[in-house]
Amino acid sequence: MTKAIINMTATMIHLPAVLPAIFFNMSILYPSSVFLQLITILYYSISAVLAISR
Repeated sequence: MTKAIINMTATMIHLPAVLPAIFFNMSILYPSSVFLQLITILYYSISAVLAISR
């Protein structure tokens, strides 16, 4: 189960670096959408964890 999650997040991070920037900008433009902010926070925390674990 955790392996699948790690693989999924790894492929997420290999997506273009534009994607988190888009999420980040959208969360700034639409602060009411907490969902976007959660996605952004999750994305950055996961990528940070993976960068540390490498």
